[in-house]
Amino acid sequence: MKTFARILALLLLLVTVPLPAETSPEIDVEKLFALKKELVKDSMQLTQREAAVFWHLYDEYEKKAIDIFNRRAAHIRKYIQEHKNMSDETAKTMLKNYLQIEADALKSKRALVAKFSKKLPLKTVYQLFVFEEILEAGYFSQIAENLPPLE
Repeated sequence: MKTFARILALLLLLVTVPLPAETSPEIDVEKLFALKKELVKDSMQLTQREAAVFWHLYDEYEKKAIDIFNRRAAHIRKYIQEHKNMSDETAKTMLKNYLQIEADALKSKRALVAKFSKKLPLKTVYQLFVFEEILEAGYFSQIAENLPPLE
């Protein structure tokens, strides 16, 4: 239960107030991912041997996750700026970019599963991904509540 309380606190750090129609929150990505790493440390039950392997691979994955997070944030900012006067051509380009970001995120997750699965028990690998999905779902939920609708 302690871990879920910390997850909730982390999510509240992401978006704590409604977004004005033309702005998006500034997020300290380094601080966010440092807090996320602490949550992962608290939630994963790793042996000393597993931890030695896990953290090296996790840090490698997080570098890619930060890049994808930043790309998603930029995409959301562009949507907020463009939503009122979005043309079909802009929507087409943004949709293409969105799908590429999501494809890259999935590719990164698949690569991590492949690397982790070679060196760690599958239960540990799956536990990490359940945790990652919970955090991601909470983040998207917070953002979705504040996005302006297409007009």
